[in-house]
Amino acid sequence: MHVAAGKVPGLAAAAAAILALVLPAAAGAAPTWLGPKTLSPPVTNFEPSVAVDSAGNALAVWIGQETGGSAVEASYRPAGGSWSTPIPISAPEQAQYKCEGCLEPQVAFDASGKAYVVWSYYNTTAGPTPFRQIAMRTRSAAGVWGRFALVLSTTKLYNKRPRLAVSPGGDVGVVWEVYNGSRDVVQGYFRPAAGTFVPVQTISDGSQWSYYAEIGMSAGGNAVVTFSQSPDASIAASVMQVVTRPPAGPWSSPLPISAAGVYESELAVNAVGDAVGAWSRVDGANVTRVEATVRPAGSSWGSALPVSPGRSGGAYVQTPQVAVGPNGLAVVAWMAFNGTNTIIDAAARGPGAASAWGPGLPLSAAGVNASNPDVAVSGAGTAVAVWTRGGSVQSATRSAAGAWSSAVPISASDSPVYYPDVVADGRGNAVGIWNGSDGANIHVRAAGLDASGPAFNGLAIPSSGTVGKQLSFGVSPFDIWSALGPGPVWSFGDGGSGAGTAVTHAYSKPARYKVTLTQADAVGNTSTASRQLTISALPPAAVHCVVPKVVGKALAKARTALKRNHCRTGKLTRAYSKQIKKGRVLRQKPKARTKLRNGAKVALVVSRGKRPRR
Repeated sequence: MHVAAGKVPGLAAAAAAILALVLPAAAGAAPTWLGPKTLSPPVTNFEPSVAVDSAGNALAVWIGQETGGSAVEASYRPAGGSWSTPIPISAPEQAQYKCEGCLEPQVAFDASGKAYVVWSYYNTTAGPTPFRQIAMRTRSAAGVWGRFALVLSTTKLYNKRPRLAVSPGGDVGVVWEVYNGSRDVVQGYFRPAAGTFVPVQTISDGSQWSYYAEIGMSAGGNAVVTFSQSPDASIAASVMQVVTRPPAGPWSSPLPISAAGVYESELAVNAVGDAVGAWSRVDGANVTRVEATVRPAGSSWGSALPVSPGRSGGAYVQTPQVAVGPNGLAVVAWMAFNGTNTIIDAAARGPGAASAWGPGLPLSAAGVNASNPDVAVSGAGTAVAVWTRGGSVQSATRSAAGAWSSAVPISASDSPVYYPDVVADGRGNAVGIWNGSDGANIHVRAAGLDASGPAFNGLAIPSSGTVGKQLSFGVSPFDIWSALGPGPVWSFGDGGSGAGTAVTHAYSKPARYKVTLTQADAVGNTSTASRQLTISALPPAAVHCVVPKVVGKALAKARTALKRNHCRTGKLTRAYSKQIKKGRVLRQKPKARTKLRNGAKVALVVSRGKRPRR
């Protein structure tokens, strides 16, 4: 397993009506492995490692053997896109980015999408005696590689087996083993996100032999390191140790967390700080088993417990791999020899401090040897395991409900295959990577596990509107691994629907409507997103006093006509008239059809009839 702490990147949630990226509810098909892709050129390539960030972008690194030397190669795949042509990224001070004896590349992302890669290499430029060093190079979220690789190790000795952990905020921790002239010890490098790097320190007991260093890191930058430590380099005396470091330091003293007899120790840490250590152990009766211990975030390490049955008499267990998801679900996978074949088993432990390890379950079929397991837990509460069996890479997936699928091959016609590695994202997707030989060259192959529907980029749904007004709806859907199916399809909540990335719709009645967007991918995973939309009635037309013609009308009828036209009776005067009968309107001001504000007054002159004779 590589970079255990980076097996599950974090995801940020958003809740606005117009979003840059919406990760909708998904349903539909069972997780589907897509066909493998070849990442490397046709030469000898080995030791691949892969990481994914919170958006589903992937970066793969490996060692490529080329004319004149080896190089750390890198290939990037944006979510929904294709793998890039690989480029060499190692040893910038040497021609064509080659490095002497490059080995053991590791890769991880922070939450911004910045990537970090570490590896070991022979330094042949510092004198007559070459020595092995640890180097690191970064890649920005915009895709720009740092100009130089930073050499982390400080001793001119044999530094090897680097392990990398990066927090979402950008805290970086690297540990490795170094031969100090008399024994192997573990050294650590740490760089807080908001500071400069901390000088390299030996973090194991310098008087004892130390191996199998692993590192994980929480979202807060709290580092956890495990390693096996023995006074005489024997497995019989080897004990699992843990060292921790908060972002501001310092490194703690080693704390034993197992009984003696430990080898092949592994570690996983999730964002909240839950940590799981696992190892193989052989006891005094020569019985081997896989054991594990859990440290809930903010608590202490629990007792070491067996997660596999004990095996003896020629049968054994070994190569445990461990992963822990954001909710605390932990999975350990290992290889077990039953006296006839080696098979892959796995056990899981649910979230919560009171949870217990479930029984070990076989993932691979008997009859053909299986080996080299790796495992990852997704942010969706699912898990995926990969391993080699015969001439293929195989995989099984674990649902959020806890059931493992049957094993399926994910590689093509290569034989043999080596070094499978797997990582999962926050939605249940995963990417597997491995070496495969076609008889002439050893290639790096990668395959995606599509377990979720499309994401909705730029989803735009208005929050309000008015009756009869055309409203605009838009989205740019994409799927992290598959092509899109037909659609997208919009349901406007009033019986109307539409299809396409940009549509319009008008509502005929005022109400609150639920707008639902649906999109499927090519393998049948479906995503939906819904938003509420409030439609208001048209505002009433502006009311004005439109002066009616009331001349000649009786005063009572004139008042009624004025009121009906949103006018008021204004100043009343009376005058004699030979033509207009008494009590009828003789004149009005303003004249008929004049438009005034609502409630404006109209002055009337009312006839008093004919002037009496004297």
